Amino acid sequence: MTNKVIKSNNGITLVTLTITVVILLIVTNIIIYNVQDNLGIEKLRNMQKDIEELTDKISIYYAQYGKIPAKIRYTKLDEIKASGIISEEIDNGNFYIIDLSAIDNLTLSYGKDYEKLDQNSNQIDTLNDLYIINEKSHNIFYVKGIYVKDTKYYTNYTEKDIKSVDLRYVENIKIPEGYKYVEGTKENGIIIKDSIEKKYKWIVENKDITTIPSEINVENPEEFIKSVNLYRGYYKSIEEEDNTVIYLTIQNDWSEKYDIQAQYKDKEGNIATIPQGFKVCKTNGKNLISDGLVIQDDQFNTYVWIPVPKNIYGDENYITGNNGNKVTIDTDYSGIYNILKEYSKEYNKENYLDKWYAKDGDIVVTEDTENLTSYQKSLTNGCGLSFDEYISLRNTMLKSIYNNGGFWISQFEIGTTSHEVSIVNKSVASQKDMYVYNNLTCAQAQNLVQKIKPEHCNSSLLFGIQWNLVCKFIEENSNKTNSQLIEDSSSFGNYKASSFILNKAKFSEDNGLNYETINNSFEKTSNSPILFTTGASDKNCVLNIFDFAGNVEEFTLCQCIDTNSKVCTRGGSYLDSYNSISSYNSVSLDYALYNVGFRISIY
Repeated sequence: MTNKVIKSNNGITLVTLTITVVILLIVTNIIIYNVQDNLGIEKLRNMQKDIEELTDKISIYYAQYGKIPAKIRYTKLDEIKASGIISEEIDNGNFYIIDLSAIDNLTLSYGKDYEKLDQNSNQIDTLNDLYIINEKSHNIFYVKGIYVKDTKYYTNYTEKDIKSVDLRYVENIKIPEGYKYVEGTKENGIIIKDSIEKKYKWIVENKDITTIPSEINVENPEEFIKSVNLYRGYYKSIEEEDNTVIYLTIQNDWSEKYDIQAQYKDKEGNIATIPQGFKVCKTNGKNLISDGLVIQDDQFNTYVWIPVPKNIYGDENYITGNNGNKVTIDTDYSGIYNILKEYSKEYNKENYLDKWYAKDGDIVVTEDTENLTSYQKSLTNGCGLSFDEYISLRNTMLKSIYNNGGFWISQFEIGTTSHEVSIVNKSVASQKDMYVYNNLTCAQAQNLVQKIKPEHCNSSLLFGIQWNLVCKFIEENSNKTNSQLIEDSSSFGNYKASSFILNKAKFSEDNGLNYETINNSFEKTSNSPILFTTGASDKNCVLNIFDFAGNVEEFTLCQCIDTNSKVCTRGGSYLDSYNSISSYNSVSLDYALYNVGFRISIY
């Protein structure tokens, strides 16, 4: 009896063991199922968070650029459509893969396959870790989807989205405030309507206009012409014999001020370095680097970015100018200069170089003068800088271009609020409708740079190499011909032979001593030497840079090396019958001329 009890306490029956195993399996399966379920929910939340972030960023992008950041069309939609989440009524536009590279500061959990796509779209059918967007509804879907239990989710809502987007742009054409998009495309005519259902159609103007079409009448002809030329069209009533028009207003919209120096990437993926304290223009036509990106400081002075490709320092086409040597460090100043010179060689003259000069009594001394004394090096009566200041600024400029891929120049010839020669301490500005600051020497111009110099930047007159790089930028990004850039720029500059019409500006026929105000239309005719206030005519603007050709010649920090007239001016003036943006002229160190002014660069 005792032995049986002992055996009973020490053993486990087969039935008990089986029951225990079954229970353990059930519990284990429940745990595994719950873990899988929780993982699915976590993935779903991550996808939803991604889509919410994309929605916010794309909304900002759309408001700024007038289109969604997407280039590659996506058509493999069968699975998503089968889920019933796509609305045939709302999602009735094409679907595109979201261009994640066009959106800054994204922190996504998914969408990694975008990095594997090439621009030929060859791999689309093999990739599914992608976010796509509908061009009409702006609804976003995740192609791969997320499984939770037995259901697959593709977006951040579970029922069809039945609310359509009130489109503010169609094919990058803005729908004016107070109007709604009805139908159509830019090619066949975008139709909009107002609150009383009156409809207007987009009229395309592929070329610049200088006068208003005869069949319409507007209160402000100048604004209408500017708008049509910028946006390439306007809206006109579709009703017969109704010549009512609506044109898009041009309002400079600016970003927040940059608290630190930072990079700006435009919608084409090009990059500019924005100085601390500046705002970036968000207006169409001024927010792309290839169009001439514009920034503004606290004093409303504006500047245009001049990009210089970073790959030229290793490019076989350009290192020939540096004896075939590549540049790999930012302190190789001579190497950087030589390659920049080769890159912009069409606009270079061998007897003009970026070298220091000054005047010691009746003797002109230069950077190449042997046995320069300390006193001579301290002189600033030539280009406005001492020997050491000049070398330091030149090296700083070259280093900045190498590291940042470009530099800034003032959008306008530097102007002032008074044209009276006797007035001292005049204001200095890079702004529209100012009196051109003339009647000064090169040294005085360089000294005035300090009055406009931004707090966190280096600044100077343009070095000669910078002037040539601006010419190169215009060559590569505008429709100007080689002949227009090198021989005759009178088609877009204020020279004696130029002719154009202005609606608002001031002009002087006595070399800036007295100015008259243009109240209505004014025609500048050929063979008339007239000086205008800054930025007077849009005709004389290229890539948002005003009067780079003509109006006044501009001082540079370049030296004419084979004459005592060391001061180099560029661009020609209103006194020339015609000239070009790349033209050179040399003047005496002591000359203050009414047909010479200046602009500045910052870097």
